[in-house]
Amino acid sequence: MTRFVIAALVASLFGAMGATAHAQDAPVTSEPRVLASTTLWKKDAYEVKGLISIVERDGQRTLTLSRDFSTRAGPDLKLVLSPLTIDKVRAKTALQGSRVIAPLKSETGAQTYTIPSDVELERYKSILIHCEKYTKLWGGVALRKGEVVGVGDAWTKKTKRTKGRFEIVRVGQGGDARYEIRFGPAFSTSKAPEPLRVVFSPMTSSQAKDENAMRGGTLVANTGTYKGAQVIRVPQGIDPTSSKSLLLHCEKYTKLWSAGDIRWIQ
Repeated sequence: MTRFVIAALVASLFGAMGATAHAQDAPVTSEPRVLASTTLWKKDAYEVKGLISIVERDGQRTLTLSRDFSTRAGPDLKLVLSPLTIDKVRAKTALQGSRVIAPLKSETGAQTYTIPSDVELERYKSILIHCEKYTKLWGGVALRKGEVVGVGDAWTKKTKRTKGRFEIVRVGQGGDARYEIRFGPAFSTSKAPEPLRVVFSPMTSSQAKDENAMRGGTLVANTGTYKGAQVIRVPQGIDPTSSKSLLLHCEKYTKLWSAGDIRWIQ
């Protein structure tokens, strides 16, 4: 009887040791980290839309396109990393010093591409979709650090003719995180008598009016231009994720220039 008890204890002990060893041998998977992402495509002629991201996980980097990605169909479309800034890229220069990642798998929907380990992302400033066969630049985005957490493009107050997409981007992690507001290449609005104030508002765009635009809002900065791409850094310590809209406000005449609802990305 004693021998049976000892045998059972030994078997139990070795079983536990085996389970522990197996657990130690199991690979540890890290959380994915977004290195760069944007929705601000240039070259509207080919109607490129959707979120493009570079994600790192367990040392492997991938380029991903979101479920709502779409563009017009075309021949020989390639995903390309370019050393040129997006405003300098042209059809004839799209492949100069560039790195072709892969042919585009589909003109719509979610897709993932592996970025080769020898690619030094620091060398590149834009991501392109390029038709190599006919030397046509299909579309492109600036390659900037940060994760898109909110987007908007439906501006109210049409009399000021504000249009174009904006996005809220988180740069960094944890306590070092900060936010940026990025306006796309197609952004434009009417000129004002002074630089417009950029405000995060707790109200929706339909609730914001001339007389209450600054009520409960957080002033971020002034616009640098009335047209084209620009990046506005949100002061450290301001967390905009509870805001419902982004306002452009003229302080001199107490006028709400435009308001755009923010759609936060989960």
